[in-house]
Amino acid sequence: MRYSRSIGKLREQDYEYIICLLEQHLNCIQSNASSTNEEINEIKLMIQKIQHHLSVPVRKDFSVYKYW
Repeated sequence: MRYSRSIGKLREQDYEYIICLLEQHLNCIQSNASSTNEEINEIKLMIQKIQHHLSVPVRKDFSVYKYW
């Protein structure tokens, strides 16, 4: 994963790499007999949140400063 402090944010490729790692971890957890459904669901939810983050365009009309 390449993160540049000058850019200040993760790129789409970085998020895809994180999703790939989480899916690999999910496979390991699912094959482990001692893992709980809660652990599995947390990983699945995290994957879905990142995928949703990638599919939703950035809002240009939202400004944090007008609420402060």
